[in-house]
Amino acid sequence: MDKRTIIEQYFSDRLELGGQEQLPFVALSRQAGAGGSSFAETLIKVMAERSWNELFRSWKIFDRELCDLISDDPKLKVLVKSLLTEEYHSEIQEFLTSVFGGPAHQYELYKKTFELVRTLAAIGKVIIVGRGAVFATMDMPAGVRVRLIAPESVRVKRMAELLQIDKAKARDVVRSRDRQRSRMVFDFFNKDSNDPSSYDGVWDTSEQTMEEIAQEVLTLIEKKAGKKNTGKQGT
Repeated sequence: MDKRTIIEQYFSDRLELGGQEQLPFVALSRQAGAGGSSFAETLIKVMAERSWNELFRSWKIFDRELCDLISDDPKLKVLVKSLLTEEYHSEIQEFLTSVFGGPAHQYELYKKTFELVRTLAAIGKVIIVGRGAVFATMDMPAGVRVRLIAPESVRVKRMAELLQIDKAKARDVVRSRDRQRSRMVFDFFNKDSNDPSSYDGVWDTSEQTMEEIAQEVLTLIEKKAGKKNTGKQGT
């Protein structure tokens, strides 16, 4: 399934759900090399194992590539907007006004990114990897905000293996990405991305498996949604 098809299937699933109450979403923050993408994929896999529960059906991951695809395609942007109520349109605009305050051309890209993040979060049943999602959606009560960390030595080793580079270069990549992400959060939201109080849960991926963390996040999703054990297994 290509990336555009993934997005269109997500829209189709949301349209079928109609105008029901706010659906949950997951906003994922991670240190470089902590395994954000791997965790998102594991979370989708664990959700599929609970497909008897309607709460965990039809979720999609939105990472940088999918977000960029929507931002660059006018037809996809129209589809996204069509799924939002006027109330959410208003809330998104108020948020952007509060963040950007006045004309600031250099922030236009970030403005579009945060608008898309909030739009996807308002539609629901989405895992948003990075993109400032935790802080851009802080006022949205249906969100589960997750932070993944790990010791630098572990993250450097993972990055070296992922990019096929030596550890010295991998260390530079890890530190550079962490600095950039922290700076963005501070500049736009005046927040410290390392402050655990910003998250519903912080997990060290060197101490727990992705599957174990995913199970705990599913419990948080159930609590946020106010639903426990929806449906019956095997039906």
